[in-house]
Amino acid sequence: MVMASLPSDTFAHSVACHSDLCSMLASRLNSLFAAIPPDIDPNDLDEMQVNWGLDSPAWSESSQFPGCRQIAAFLAWLDYCDQLVRESHPIIGTALASSVRSEFLDRSLGPALLEASTASKVLITAFISKCLKQISAPALLTEFLYWLVGENRDPELPGVSTCPIREHLLENCFHEQDEISLETLRLFEVLLEKPNEHVLHCLVLTYLITRSYYDNCASDSLIGSWSDEEDERERHRDSPTLDFSPGSSPVSRTLAPSNINRVLNSFLFLLPQHLHSTNDPDESGYEQYVQDADRQYQACIARCACFAWPSEATFPEPAEYDDSGSSDSRPEADHGRQFYEGPFLRMLFTRLVRLPYQPYEINLQLTGLVSRLAMLPHPYLHEYLLNPLLPVLSEANSLFSTLQLVSSELVTQIPTMKNYKHLLYGTRQKLLGDGSDVLEEENSLLESVVVLEEFCKELAAIAFVKYHHSS
Repeated sequence: MVMASLPSDTFAHSVACHSDLCSMLASRLNSLFAAIPPDIDPNDLDEMQVNWGLDSPAWSESSQFPGCRQIAAFLAWLDYCDQLVRESHPIIGTALASSVRSEFLDRSLGPALLEASTASKVLITAFISKCLKQISAPALLTEFLYWLVGENRDPELPGVSTCPIREHLLENCFHEQDEISLETLRLFEVLLEKPNEHVLHCLVLTYLITRSYYDNCASDSLIGSWSDEEDERERHRDSPTLDFSPGSSPVSRTLAPSNINRVLNSFLFLLPQHLHSTNDPDESGYEQYVQDADRQYQACIARCACFAWPSEATFPEPAEYDDSGSSDSRPEADHGRQFYEGPFLRMLFTRLVRLPYQPYEINLQLTGLVSRLAMLPHPYLHEYLLNPLLPVLSEANSLFSTLQLVSSELVTQIPTMKNYKHLLYGTRQKLLGDGSDVLEEENSLLESVVVLEEFCKELAAIAFVKYHHSS
């Protein structure tokens, strides 16, 4: 590490290009990874905290499990490579990060994920999440993230993928084994926790920045109901960047529409009153989520400040959409083009529709992912996820239309249960850890009511907090 951090460009170039150092360091990850037993409990893996050097694990009889030493050896070496990339000369750090990708990710971890048996998929997916959590060196983290989501920043067509790893992970979100789907959703949460501009662009934003979900043929009254400033924005055709520097006062009419109360009520009244699981005023409103949402949003603003995202959602100029500059190149002029939300959002919406019939743990993980996306201060993502009054093309999926489908299903199914109000109350108490179990066959349906009810309050709180910060 001392030699790799020497400031000499000539020495660094010699080490990176004319020695085996980088490939040997990366290859050792392969051998240590191969030594890990395949039957490790993912929960044990997640709880391990291992550093390289003198900080060795404090082993005890209670903390040991089969394979713990092999995992510790791998994580310690990964931590050493991460620190070496961070501390070494940039030429060496970049070369080592590239070697880790080619020698370990492409040669070992990728095949392990793609070819894993059903029993091993959970462990391999949890292993990727653990690696992402441990890595902090920007160059190495970038290689991991590009390996996961691909290099291509252009939107893909439905059914077409340019990144096998990402495609495989999205398929695993629909695996017949709930454990695999749950662990994969957790991996995507780790991806969104970092947040990285390239990851967010490839997963979500590249499909929204043309704003082709917007129904520009909607009546003036409908468009006007969204925001009084929409016409003004269209006339000016500008898209200033958000200024989140200390002491600044960002103003965005997309994030702070004039009809915020109608936006909030759309979420709060999505589920009919007779299906609410509580009548307690302290539990019925969204205020209980505001404080936590405010804290998370401030942290999110700080993490995303360097992305230079626009502050307003407007249709791009013709030159932005097509180099020809033709007026017909505007997305709203292309009437034959259908909106595609991308495979990641489609996966989330598809699983949300199944909310009434999925395990509670998956529903919590799923709604948590959507909440994390909704928290991002990007105007196109914000209006697409958090503005139910937005005129959206009839054939286009949206978060609110998806939640409406879930609500309709619950309105049909729940009242057929005998004494359903009592069951709903009991289910809520059980989920809060204070109540007896309800009938097992009714758990999924009843729990989904509580999940949807609380999820709508959380979305309303996020919309309110973003309104408060941007007005």
